[in-house]
Amino acid sequence: MLCALALVSLLDSRIDVALTSKSPSADEALRWSPKGAKVELTRDGTALLGSLRLGPAELAPVAVKLDKSAGAAHFDVLWLDFDRDGVLANDERLTTQPSESRGKFWSSFESELAIPVPSSAPAQTRSYPLSLWFVEDPQEPDAPPVLRWSRRGWHEGECVIDGKPAFVLVTEMELDGVFDQRDAWFLARERSKLLSASSRSLEQHAWLDSRAYRPVAIDSHGRSIAFERFEPGFTEAEEAAKADTLAPDRNAPRAARPLEFSGDLAAALDTAKQGGMRVLVDFETTWCGPCATMNQLVYTSQAVVHAAADVIAVKLDGDVQRELVKQYAVGAYPTILLLSGDGTELRRAVGYQSVAQMVSLLRPPDTAPVLNMHFEVLSRVRDFERSWISERDPAKRAAALQVLENVSANCIAAATGECARTIDRAQWALTAERSPRAYPQVGLAVSQRLCDRETSATHMRAPLIYGDGSFALISVSLSLGWWNRTDVSTFDDSIATTDVVKPVRFIFDCAAVGDTALTAHLSDGGFPYAITKFTLSIVECRDERLAALTKAIATAAEKGPRLELATARMQLALLESLARGSTEVHEYPGARLLAETEAVVTAALNGQRWYGPEHTGEYWLALPCGATTVRTRVLVPDGLSKEAPAPLVLALHGAVFDEDTWFDGYGGGQSAELARQRGWLFAAPHFEGTEDAALLAALVQALSDVYPLDASRVALIGHDRGGVVALKALAQAPAPWRAVATMGAWIDPSSAQQLAARPLFLGVGEHDALRAAIGSLHTSLEAAGAKDTTLRTYAHTDRWLCPVDALPDVFAWLDVRLK
Repeated sequence: MLCALALVSLLDSRIDVALTSKSPSADEALRWSPKGAKVELTRDGTALLGSLRLGPAELAPVAVKLDKSAGAAHFDVLWLDFDRDGVLANDERLTTQPSESRGKFWSSFESELAIPVPSSAPAQTRSYPLSLWFVEDPQEPDAPPVLRWSRRGWHEGECVIDGKPAFVLVTEMELDGVFDQRDAWFLARERSKLLSASSRSLEQHAWLDSRAYRPVAIDSHGRSIAFERFEPGFTEAEEAAKADTLAPDRNAPRAARPLEFSGDLAAALDTAKQGGMRVLVDFETTWCGPCATMNQLVYTSQAVVHAAADVIAVKLDGDVQRELVKQYAVGAYPTILLLSGDGTELRRAVGYQSVAQMVSLLRPPDTAPVLNMHFEVLSRVRDFERSWISERDPAKRAAALQVLENVSANCIAAATGECARTIDRAQWALTAERSPRAYPQVGLAVSQRLCDRETSATHMRAPLIYGDGSFALISVSLSLGWWNRTDVSTFDDSIATTDVVKPVRFIFDCAAVGDTALTAHLSDGGFPYAITKFTLSIVECRDERLAALTKAIATAAEKGPRLELATARMQLALLESLARGSTEVHEYPGARLLAETEAVVTAALNGQRWYGPEHTGEYWLALPCGATTVRTRVLVPDGLSKEAPAPLVLALHGAVFDEDTWFDGYGGGQSAELARQRGWLFAAPHFEGTEDAALLAALVQALSDVYPLDASRVALIGHDRGGVVALKALAQAPAPWRAVATMGAWIDPSSAQQLAARPLFLGVGEHDALRAAIGSLHTSLEAAGAKDTTLRTYAHTDRWLCPVDALPDVFAWLDVRLK
């Protein structure tokens, strides 16, 4: 049922709309649904028990019990503790008829929870429609049981804009029962079009009649939303054209016949081995949307069919070919492998691959290195942050921020040439080293970064990132400690092209073993287009050592410690990528990691641990946390011992960044250096933004199993989305954390009572859109009786750059709290 109209004056820029909860009817469904959540279950006889959290942090969790009725072969009964009293009554019992699909048994339920609205008079509740399902796989009897669930409904309202009715919808995307900036909203003139509108984060604007509107406030219980009109600096059509990432594939020339696939991998490998060919293997499923799009747009393209002329293509259904899924460690769909005739994996790609990406994947090895735009963009981000630290002039900072207005987290995630151009221009505005005029800008692509000293070579090319392509010559000079060549004729005495430097082959027959820093200068005979630095790793007997590692890890699987084995598998996958057309986002010391992984596996073969306080420095670990592992980068300081346990700082990264950002970004990795100076253990896990207090506590426990840390001196810091997770974890369970510091993060002030239990640092940039909200949160904390809460606003900066300025203050603040 729709709410009453909220009339809007054209003179009033703020539009307030009341919202009501909506449960979908049989013929209604959102075009975009929230991602599913899960409840980890434990066995209790025949039953499976668990709990899920919904609503404000002070609410008790909802107990869950899944069981089989008398004589039932599969789970068909579900109890939900609707009133949260800890007792599962008969009127809280749901039943279903399990269905079979592709060898799995699905138990699906639909229900509706009532979430109390705290501090409301009279007492109120809001409806939360749920879909829940449990999948039982007879072929995986030992798999950890998980109940999955998602929200079915949304909140909607009606208003009048420019004298005409308009409809607004807000839907939850994070499935925590609280509405905030991470959720989504929609605008439409007709309600019939509301449910098919394009998804928009509440941090983004939406369009109505070709005009842009942005949210300014959202009630955490979804009862109201306020938004305002603004000018984004581009039109709706321009934005749609830029966002249409499938346009190049949709417009690509079609082949007379699509790429032909067989379903017999063994036969394909046998044929390929005899004929000296390669095998393309596409693991897909019937329910995989990106798989269907690739079948429609990619495998029908002329370029892909031509590039696949020397390969045998095989398509396998992951739900059917279970053993092959295990053999090739397929964890998501589509997963695309390029194999040699003897079955050796040459390349791997996960997720939708565009026509251009598939052509690059199919090209013969060592002939067409692929540029990684994420590497180019994030390299610019890291360079800009270093410049930001050294430049304190408010005028220059303001000029750079003005350029960066259009560089959002989504822009960095998309990693486009225009994003790279904008960051370059901001760098020039900050440092005044170059004039911000339009000219071609190039990057450098490398075919492999882990090279065999005797037998392998790497190919390099310099593709255009942005610009008009009006230059005639690019020269490449390389500077290494053991080799210095700057004469362009050494590499190519006639490079005449408008978009790319021809691939150049370098033989490392005189290279020193180890990880070598390489610098490439690209110019047109005078004007510098780019200076690119990256790491080349040179090792002896590369392929033999990687093959030996693969066998040794399999042998150690029965007796090796879980941490060492999981980390070795993770490192082996990275090393193979570095050796086979790597397009990693970060630099990695491949030679060091190969030697380290060999030492780790040797210890595991003897049933021994390798990681521990005796090995200091920086490590990439796969930390065991329950049934899963979490990729975590760790700084182990000198002097750790049981007699002198160290404090731990757990750092959570922001959206579009990752765990390496805490070591390579945020101002050149200053947080890791600040921790090193203090002798603190510092760990940055990779996460998706939905983690809860239990997982963070499990990470701390996993680290304490390896390193002597002081469990009474554990701090949590987070930026942006990572800060939101940190605040929610503190609200759920204050006990593990000695202190919490966030930058550019906010949650609903209804959790202030829980947040007030621990020292809290709130950092925010002067130009952060959340500045007022974070200030209100600080006020709520003080009203809740917080004894130690600090709000620090950083002038001339925004949310993205806030950590660069704030981290020295954060560590100085932690000095007092972690004594």
